[in-house]
Amino acid sequence: MDNRFSTILLIILWSIIGCLVLYIIIMPAPPMQIYIAGKYSGTMEEIKYNVNMAEYWGMQVADKCNYPLVPHLLGYMSQENHTYYYWTNLDNIALKKSDAVFITSHSKGSDAELELAKKLGKPIYYSIDQVPNRCKQ
Repeated sequence: MDNRFSTILLIILWSIIGCLVLYIIIMPAPPMQIYIAGKYSGTMEEIKYNVNMAEYWGMQVADKCNYPLVPHLLGYMSQENHTYYYWTNLDNIALKKSDAVFITSHSKGSDAELELAKKLGKPIYYSIDQVPNRCKQ
């Protein structure tokens, strides 16, 4: 009776291990929340361009089955009632909650975000090719 019980237990254990190995091999890694950092400020035309570029790069990140955090899109809210400090604080909260940072261009603000990301030990991507593809293959 002991031998049968041991054999059954061993079969169950190996089945569980086999399922876990298959799960690890087959299942893709979960999506990442990736903060999109890039220039925002400028003339109205420059701001429109910068927002469009941030949105474009956010969609590129989404196309790799990740979740883009695009703070530029908050610019559509009225900024007249809040200071630059308010908006950078809000951006930093989002950056801290992200899994990684994608740098699309450099500016005073995005360079500060880059330094914060480094300080927090976040992965930093400078090219869309570096962003992990989390889609099922």
